[in-house]
Amino acid sequence: MDEIIIPWPEKNDAPFKEGAYGPTQVHLDLLGPFPEDSIIAEAFKEAADKIVDNLESENNLGYPDKFFFPVAYLYRHAFELGLKCIVQDGIDLGIITENDSVKEILKDHNLHKLWNKARCILKKVWPDTDKDTFTNAERNLTVRGRHFDMPQMSKGIHIWETHLNL
Repeated sequence: MDEIIIPWPEKNDAPFKEGAYGPTQVHLDLLGPFPEDSIIAEAFKEAADKIVDNLESENNLGYPDKFFFPVAYLYRHAFELGLKCIVQDGIDLGIITENDSVKEILKDHNLHKLWNKARCILKKVWPDTDKDTFTNAERNLTVRGRHFDMPQMSKGIHIWETHLNL
């Protein structure tokens, strides 16, 4: 049997390196010490959009299968951060109180708990919103009736059909 060679990190390896100006250079100082979740949420969505756009292009990255979980994670995380922004806005506007329960929800990654808080805030801000708008948003929390949550994805639980489009 052939020996499997694993490229273990070396002592001086660094995932991010300082370098000369170029197309991939970032300026983290422009984001400040704690970037707003809304900026990060938008970046996660844009990253997923770019991968999907590339896969739809003629000069693409290859088969889309291997990109399903990274793209699903990027979109899901963008959605989670967006919900957290709504909850934080609700606190800032005095619509809800920042109690221990809300603090715990903001620390966690549970989309349903976040959505339940966000929905209450949205209904107070826009009380005349059509019921279908909220129902459609709730449908986006599930795929074929199954919860779209990372713990299930990371455990390899088969929660989707075998053929999906990104």
